[in-house]
Amino acid sequence: MGKKLRYRYSPRYSQAELERKVAVETIRRVLAFGTNKSVLPLSYLVEAVSEDDVKLLNELRRLVDEKRRQKKT
Repeated sequence: MGKKLRYRYSPRYSQAELERKVAVETIRRVLAFGTNKSVLPLSYLVEAVSEDDVKLLNELRRLVDEKRRQKKT
């Protein structure tokens, strides 16, 4: 038989980076689902987060507030 070929694989993204990219893209697609840019998909996100844990809802608020401050500067 011939030589066995060996391939060395190295991931382009770390597991955390990949999870972040998948999550961001999924959320973008959900938000784009409404053709009139309605707030309905956002309400689904808030509903899902608040059903799981009120602490997550507070964290979502903190992140939104932080992003607002960044956008103002």
